[in-house]
Amino acid sequence: KEKKKKTDFNSYALRYFINGLILDSQGERGEAIKEYEKALIYDRDQVILKSAAEDYIKTRNFDKALEYLLEVLKKNPDDNATRQTVINLYLNRKDFDRVEYHLEEIVKRNRFNPYYSIRLIEVYLLNNKLEKALKETERMLTEITQDPEIYDQIVRSFHNNKKDDALSELFDKLRNKFPDNGKNYYGEALINDYNGEIDDAIENYEKALKLDKSLSKARDRLSKMYISDGKIDEACRLYKDIEVKNNTDFIGFVNVGVIYLQKGRFREAEKVFIKLTENYYKEFQVWYYLGVAQQSLREDEQAVKSFEKAISLNPDIDRSYLGLSTSLMNLGKNEEAILKLDEYLKKDPDNVNILNNKAYILHSMEKWNEAGKIYRRILELDPDNHLALNNYGYMLAEINGDLKEALRMGERALSFDPENSSYLDTVGWIYYKLGNLEEALKYILKASRKEGASSTIFEHLGDIYYRLGNNNEASKAWQKALSIDNSNTGVKEKLKKLEHKK
Repeated sequence: KEKKKKTDFNSYALRYFINGLILDSQGERGEAIKEYEKALIYDRDQVILKSAAEDYIKTRNFDKALEYLLEVLKKNPDDNATRQTVINLYLNRKDFDRVEYHLEEIVKRNRFNPYYSIRLIEVYLLNNKLEKALKETERMLTEITQDPEIYDQIVRSFHNNKKDDALSELFDKLRNKFPDNGKNYYGEALINDYNGEIDDAIENYEKALKLDKSLSKARDRLSKMYISDGKIDEACRLYKDIEVKNNTDFIGFVNVGVIYLQKGRFREAEKVFIKLTENYYKEFQVWYYLGVAQQSLREDEQAVKSFEKAISLNPDIDRSYLGLSTSLMNLGKNEEAILKLDEYLKKDPDNVNILNNKAYILHSMEKWNEAGKIYRRILELDPDNHLALNNYGYMLAEINGDLKEALRMGERALSFDPENSSYLDTVGWIYYKLGNLEEALKYILKASRKEGASSTIFEHLGDIYYRLGNNNEASKAWQKALSIDNSNTGVKEKLKKLEHKK
């Protein structure tokens, strides 16, 4: 007769086991353990052993927990979850020989799971068993996986244990064996990268990508190297003619576009973001940055559409409303711009960025009282808001308001950002209004020498020179203002008046 397989607890064991579970649910760990121990007198079942071990761990009796978990493994060597708990307990003891033994047991039973192999390699390295670590690494990279993330983890482990040279020799061996596999160049590039060997890293990343364009991590790392070295075109070349199919390449592509924006290469930035809209049309930041590029190119009608798309995808981001309102203002649609800002202010009435834009638009519409009320509200919310300090100070100068208060605010704004050309211009213009032309010239000359100095700054510079009687320099400054913004009718009138005086 076949022996009947045991499937049920002993009735006494079952009663004590259930009592233990109830006490466990009430947080009574010590009392639960007593009940589990009573159950184990009648039945050494794995379920009871593991429940008791779990409570022994929670009550920090690790020795007893380990004793019971090892008993479970004798009954069921394939219980990976229990074996991992045992490994963690031995790790707490820093008993790396036992950790190594149990990891080897797991790997024997899970030969194609890279997670366990990585952990085993790390322990081999800790135990100074370099040959075993290299052998398992080679097995994993040739038999299990070639996921670039695994290469990252392997290189990090060998680097942390100062075994870069040995791993480099292994990659050299694999490159000779598999010359068309770009990932082995990628592994070598990571070693170079970790050791600060930038030129070698660049060379090996390039080789990796030449063999395998799908290595998005190599492309990401290499593009960052080129960007940090100021080689923007080289970084952008890496993303030319590739299909953006994963998050790493998407982020890299966005970064390239943003760098183009920062460098003032707006047309190239626009091309990058237009390409991204093909596959990532649901990502609001793609449309937002496309709007920024178009706005910078003075393509405000297109920018409005892009910002509106960004808002439809994520209506909670204030910068999309800021971009939209600025483009509407550029198109002369000030009332519509204010309506869009008010739409956001219903959700967040104290958003100082939105309030600043609204105040600026009202200011440009010469609605001085309304603009002043908002600027004062911003400064109540944020007394150090240097944009509001600057803009309010400039507005007071324009309307010949309290010029001493305007100067105080302008100088305070400048203290936060001493190289800001707009802030320098504001302080200079207030001095101009106060009649202190020498101080005005000092600040506005400095502003005019900053990269991206506006048409208004050169107009002010011309005004100061004109008041000082230097018509030649005034003419040069006004002409520079027109070269930046040819629509400035005020400057055209000043130049015409100057011409008549000759």
